[in-house]
Amino acid sequence: MEKPEYQIREMLIGDVSAVASIESCLGRTNWNKQLFRGEFDLAPALRYWLIAALDNECVGFGGISYGAEESHILNVGVAIGHQRKGLARLILKQLLEWAAEQGASTYFLDVEIGNTPAISLYESFGFEEISVRADYYGRGRDALVMHLQR
Repeated sequence: MEKPEYQIREMLIGDVSAVASIESCLGRTNWNKQLFRGEFDLAPALRYWLIAALDNECVGFGGISYGAEESHILNVGVAIGHQRKGLARLILKQLLEWAAEQGASTYFLDVEIGNTPAISLYESFGFEEISVRADYYGRGRDALVMHLQR
């Protein structure tokens, strides 16, 4: 079976609907179309969003912020039918590379406790657990705060 050829490129405003749709299909409600669109109003030198496409269809996305040598992974999502194919790893790798090029040496992220595949992915990059944020994703849905120093 042939491995799909994903294209990774910078997110454009025209991708917002597809990205918000993936986010919604994943059952996550913290980011909506308006929030994704609002990212384009922020300083482009401090934010980087990309998408993964297959046959010109958005199937994954990720975003990172940068400031004062620190970066925060804002969001990473992969459409259900494209998960477990290394796409989140590819997205995360490119986000971290962009931030490093900006001068980042410290990275943070929040991930819902119980999201074992995501936690395993982040740990494989060297992220370590540093704290918990109670109810970060809603009542009874805590976030694990993770940190990476390079």
